[in-house]
Amino acid sequence: MDLSELRTWLIGELASANLTLTELDGDASFRRYYRIRLGHETYVAMYSPPDKIPLAPFVAVANAYHEAGLYVPTIHAMNLQHGFLLLEDIGEKSLAVVTEARDSEVNAYYERCIAQLPAVASVRGTALGPLPVFDKAFMMNELERTHTWLLKDYFNCDESMLARAQDWFESICARVDSMTKVGVHRDYHSRNIFFHNEQVVLIDFQDAVLAPWPYDLVSLIEDSYQMLSQPLREHLLHVSYERLEHGCHTFVDFYHAYTLVAIQRLLKVAGIFARLGLRDDKMQFLGWIAPALNLLQRAVADSSSDSAWLPVVEQWQAQAMEKIV
Repeated sequence: MDLSELRTWLIGELASANLTLTELDGDASFRRYYRIRLGHETYVAMYSPPDKIPLAPFVAVANAYHEAGLYVPTIHAMNLQHGFLLLEDIGEKSLAVVTEARDSEVNAYYERCIAQLPAVASVRGTALGPLPVFDKAFMMNELERTHTWLLKDYFNCDESMLARAQDWFESICARVDSMTKVGVHRDYHSRNIFFHNEQVVLIDFQDAVLAPWPYDLVSLIEDSYQMLSQPLREHLLHVSYERLEHGCHTFVDFYHAYTLVAIQRLLKVAGIFARLGLRDDKMQFLGWIAPALNLLQRAVADSSSDSAWLPVVEQWQAQAMEKIV
């Protein structure tokens, strides 16, 4: 994209040429973000390549979340054909910033994030129709990337291991697919949750789907970007068991479902990090493979049906650490 095109559009929408654009740190996608300053006012402009990431799902989910009582950045203007959005500036106080600063209220911040999940779960469709269903085929498509980019290309696993892993992935996805599905954000983690005007604000929600009920909770707690202390993790799990609807009669059943979803998601996340590094040349993401596998180790160890894979995951983790060094 020619930045002058975005600037020309912004000048028209804001009725002033006295604006400045400062590029912000982006996410793992092709989208780009800019902070716009116009006098004492600020906005955020987002560019999303229309041929790669159309904006219609973002706008539709934003409207559906707003109607459900969730706070998402206000859309001030849009040009879907060119992939431009002018958004409310929600500042820089993300859950990641709060956690990394060791804020004394970090427990309360996480509990506030958990409190948003029933509203997220209630969103099962948008003006475009029902949300896509995160079923076994969807999950296996995700783990195919893990199979290719992480195991085959990054770890150079042999054919025997690749075949065994494929069978394991099939088993995991079949079991996860049997769970009750609700609306999920799909990337409900510390970099996509902000605090602005004393409210929880959600971003990066355009990939919302109908998925197993623990999914967003897993995204929040088993976050590769934020390794929570064990006491905080246990506290949040018990808070979630007591306050969220899940249909489990015991905490053991609740944690079993949670752990199974964690295995699927963490395998997916590690694969995405490998693909971003190897295919897209975003080498910084290769450093996040080890944290993801560290969390995966715990999930596998805690799953009686999958614990036989623990030595293999530990080996992958050791390889990931060696590559960092």
